[in-house]
Amino acid sequence: MKKTAAVMLTFAMLATTGCSFSDLFKSDNDNTRPYGYKTAEAYANGWNGPCEEIGMKTVQGVDKDIEIHYMKDKEYGFEYQVEVIYYEYSTSPKPQPYFYCEDFDYYYLQEFLKEADFSKIEKKYELTIEVKELEPAYTEGIYMTYIPSIDFTTELQLSDEDINEIMTTAYDALQDFDSEREHYTRSEYCESVYLHVYCTPTEEQAANGIVRGGNYGRYGYKYED
Repeated sequence: MKKTAAVMLTFAMLATTGCSFSDLFKSDNDNTRPYGYKTAEAYANGWNGPCEEIGMKTVQGVDKDIEIHYMKDKEYGFEYQVEVIYYEYSTSPKPQPYFYCEDFDYYYLQEFLKEADFSKIEKKYELTIEVKELEPAYTEGIYMTYIPSIDFTTELQLSDEDINEIMTTAYDALQDFDSEREHYTRSEYCESVYLHVYCTPTEEQAANGIVRGGNYGRYGYKYED
């Protein structure tokens, strides 16, 4: 299989592939899969990029205690958190950690917007560009599942060629920004960034009840033979 990064223009969201419990505890720590790490800091360094742990607390989850480990990104300086839940597993003599992190991508994409030069398309298409916000979960201090997304919004009507220019510009900028970390392109386990373009619908679209025109794409890996 050959792996190629691509923007995919599609009208259907792709389902996230799950994993079995046995996958969670494999010790394959080659930084191409987010499983098998022993500590939250090792997980964060391996999966998100160079960081240091600056604090930790434990909160009560629905069924289990959740450890919240606070990290500081060494390159950009923003702080984020890694949550840890311990599961008992029949082949392990002691509970094993499962790590997850919802807010890293939010702060990472904020840094991307600071560095990316979108001035040409912002002016040409009168765009507002925003990263999808984080949403708190019911458990205090925990976030809802976060899908990395950037919205490009305008009150203008856009052609397919206009939307393609916006998508391509965003794709190229993301590829440049993430080229060293490969946070979105290292393996099939990586998150993808969804790129939404919203615009005023055409008269035909409005007549069919479509409130906003546009399209969306995805920055990440797809597999080709």
